[in-house]
Amino acid sequence: MNRAMFNQKMIICIGSSVTVGQYLLNDYLKKLKSSIQNVKFEVVINNTAEIERLILNNRIDIAIVEGKINSENIIQVEILKDELIAVIGYNHPLSNNIKKLSDLELLPWISREEGSHNRNQFEIDMNERNIHPQVVFKATNLETIIQAVENNYGFAIISKIAAEEAIEKQSLKQLNFADYSCPRSIRCIYNKNYDGDPVMYQVLDCINNKL
Repeated sequence: MNRAMFNQKMIICIGSSVTVGQYLLNDYLKKLKSSIQNVKFEVVINNTAEIERLILNNRIDIAIVEGKINSENIIQVEILKDELIAVIGYNHPLSNNIKKLSDLELLPWISREEGSHNRNQFEIDMNERNIHPQVVFKATNLETIIQAVENNYGFAIISKIAAEEAIEKQSLKQLNFADYSCPRSIRCIYNKNYDGDPVMYQVLDCINNKL
């Protein structure tokens, strides 16, 4: 946390993983800016692995992420429930044939960038069960992935938060499995060296609707 004054404001750098940055971060920033005075907020959006590295190196003060965090030197505070789901185009001809997790091998896979795989519990679980769908399309942008799925290029594994709008308008369909689900949480994370910092607690309280 940069306590040096910048135009008489403290600077707090907030990190975000990609899904949170695209679908949730703007609302949190509005709340922070309206609730915490005399603070300048800077933002970094990247995959969870890079956000974790920046937190550990004190380049980011606090972050909101959905991916898996590995370091024991980072404190995690759950703020929201989420779920990783597999989605397919609403009218895909094979959508009703997918009953078990292993059935995903029947479909082409539209995948995120390499750096996100070891943070995605759904993909970790598929690998542990020796389920390996063929990757036919890779992208870093969630909107690109969703559009590819809507156009029946294959299935994707994404946050339910990211898929809700497309599911509601019936351009995507969630695949439900008899043998698998992947609930998770959206979490605030920060370096344990900041534990007890009153400014950090104020930011956490604001994000958790306590201010």
